[in-house]
Amino acid sequence: MQLSGFDLRGLNSHARLPIEQVAMRTSTYRPIDCAVPEDASVLSEMAGESAAMERLRSQLRRIGPYFRTALIRGEAGTGKEVAARMLHACSPAAAEAFTILAPANALTPHGTIYVNEVGELPLVAQGDLLRMLERLERGRGQAEPVRVIASTSHDLRILATTGRFRQDLYARIATIEVTVPALRERLEDLPALVRHFAESFQHNAGYGFTGINEAALECLRSQLWPGNVRELEGALRAAAAAACGGVLEPRHLAAPPAHGGPLPHARLDLMRLQDVVDAHVLRVLQHCEGNKLRTAELLGISRSTLYRMLEAYTALRAGAQ
Repeated sequence: MQLSGFDLRGLNSHARLPIEQVAMRTSTYRPIDCAVPEDASVLSEMAGESAAMERLRSQLRRIGPYFRTALIRGEAGTGKEVAARMLHACSPAAAEAFTILAPANALTPHGTIYVNEVGELPLVAQGDLLRMLERLERGRGQAEPVRVIASTSHDLRILATTGRFRQDLYARIATIEVTVPALRERLEDLPALVRHFAESFQHNAGYGFTGINEAALECLRSQLWPGNVRELEGALRAAAAAACGGVLEPRHLAAPPAHGGPLPHARLDLMRLQDVVDAHVLRVLQHCEGNKLRTAELLGISRSTLYRMLEAYTALRAGAQ
């Protein structure tokens, strides 16, 4: 089985920086952990030959050699960091470091700086980031300038309009915008993703599954996947343990407790949206054996949001009884 995607040979370094505070007071940063992650959750999102993924890869290859700043948009779990890595790999700075930025005082960065979830930065930190970008702009007479990629799961235009994001910072980072599609928009890529995860589990953990039957694949297609590929990975990891090295069947997949099984396409239009969302949240919670932190991560939401959803669901059920 082959992972369809892009050439990772240019990604020969990976720097991750401490995240205790956001205080970009200087233009120097301390990179740590220089290993390129090989985990499926980091690389798998580019698998698939759907039209949406072909367009994404084509766009990244096209702008890679020329961009200086770029903004990558997409829901949580879609693979914004992976898209940023491909953009870096397609740039003249591919042999340099890919640095995930969280502020610290240290060495001058080279290659590409990646600012994750820029829309969640407080306004003070946004100002610091803007000043850093201005310093880098003034230093772009060097042979190979530093590139900056920011990502967000928010609509920064709306945040800027409401005063929660700086207009001048948005104008500077959004000269090029790339959107990573949600998993529900490319369900035809599920077979490729399933194959890749099967290989990854076997390679990294020594266990997995040999294939998936059509009924189980249809169960996967019937889900909404608000946590996108990250959530799919968690579901398949649990299913792989249940399959014990065999072929995945529907019985290996966790079912939504509120409805007794995955929601078939034919019934989605007969249910209230809130019922569908509640069923999916409960299914993921059951899959995580009640672990709310892991559930929130798979769903791509904050833990406080999950608590509010569960409280609302409990209150609704109590009122109906």
